[in-house]
Parts: sequence; structure tokens; C-alpha cells
Amino acid sequence: MAQRERKPPKKRIVEGDGDPRHGTAGGYTNHGCRCDACREANRLKQAQWRDTSPLAQVRREEARQKRLADREKWLAPHGTLAAYYRHRYHGETPCADCHEAALVEWRKGREPRELKPCGTVAGYSRHRYRGEVPCEDCYAAERWRGQLRREEKRHARRSLDRGLDGAAGA
Repeated sequence: MAQRERKPPKKRIVEGDGDPRHGTAGGYTNHGCRCDACREANRLKQAQWRDTSPLAQVRREEARQKRLADREKWLAPHGTLAAYYRHRYHGETPCADCHEAALVEWRKGREPRELKPCGTVAGYSRHRYRGEVPCEDCYAAERWRGQLRREEKRHARRSLDRGLDGAAGA
């Protein structure tokens, strides 16, 4: 549909001429005044028309429906972890499909790891956790770790003592 050409206003009013039409939407549209008061009046009239016009309301509703339809295209479907989180974000109780999908997804992360072999500190800890007597290899690994810790403590204590003695003697 081609736009019709508008005729330029016949008589222009100018700011400061004392015309009573200043500050009105008619002064802006009919008489071509572009002063701040006329621009503001026209802006307010246009905003009022946009809010109350039946055509504007229909267009607004159509745009809303289109936005919702477009949104459904990219939203994850029910029965996925993303849909579960969407339920939670909106303060809803997740549907059964989404809840089940979340449980399945969370259980995936809990697959058993490869256990460390005997003869390591982790093996010693596993024996203790299970209430078993540690095997000789695991016990030796734990003794070795304990020795290292004691040596580190001893070394730290000696260097601290030397530092204090050196400060006191100076």
C-alpha cells in the first residue's frame, strides 16, 4: 500500500509569536511548529492514541501472540533438564516429565569412578571406610604419608625457631 503524500502546512506558526496554539498537538501537526512545547503535546497525544486505538490494541495483541509463538520455537520441550529449570525459575512445581528428566540427568554424573589401586593412600582410606583391615601395601603407603607430614612439620618448626633466634640475637 503506497503512502499518500502529505501537503505541507499552509501557515506556519513560529515560537515566540504569541499564538495561542503553541503547546498543542494541532500546533505541531496542522501548523508545523516544532517548538519544545508543541513537540511534547504531540508526543503525549500520540502516546494516548497508541494506548486507546482499537487498531493499536489489535496489533499489540497480534504482536504478543507472535512473540509467544516465536518463544515456543526456541524453548526446550517438556521432559528436559532445561524445562525443569524453567519451571523452577517461574516458581512452578515441575511436571512429572521434567522432574524425571532432571533425575536421569543428575544420576548420570554419579557414575562410579575408577578406584585407586591398593598400595596408595586412597586405597588405605577405602579400606578404613569399609571397616576392613588395610592390606600391607596400603598400610605402607599411609605410613610413608605420615612420615612426610612429620618431616614437613619438623622442617617448618626448625626454620621458624632459627628465624626467631636470629631476630633475638640481632
